[in-house]
Amino acid sequence: NAQIHKLDMPDVEADVLIYSTNVILICSGGVGARLVDRYGGHVQKGLHQLLDDQKLKHAGRGLIFQHVSAGMPCKKVLHTLPCDGFYETSPEIIVDLPHRCLTECAASPGINKVA
Repeated sequence: NAQIHKLDMPDVEADVLIYSTNVILICSGGVGARLVDRYGGHVQKGLHQLLDDQKLKHAGRGLIFQHVSAGMPCKKVLHTLPCDGFYETSPEIIVDLPHRCLTECAASPGINKVA
């Protein structure tokens, strides 16, 4: 039973947080910036470490990175990339990313609320 609520992101209580970010995983605005504001600079460092671990300078359109920083109440945070470096995307990616994220959530025990 899906419900839509308008809330400030840090106040959302959910098992999983899904949001979109940019190809260099910079938390400069929107949800990413609020995550850094609320949980600290290690959020940004953790995302950059994901790129370093995969020997990437930037992430590709359509990718999903899973990373939860210390202090976050979520079981999972899914950082999605719907756009490339020029903010171009496609209808297929816009449909595919949420579908893949929600499929992963549905397959994970203990996941009841997604934001």
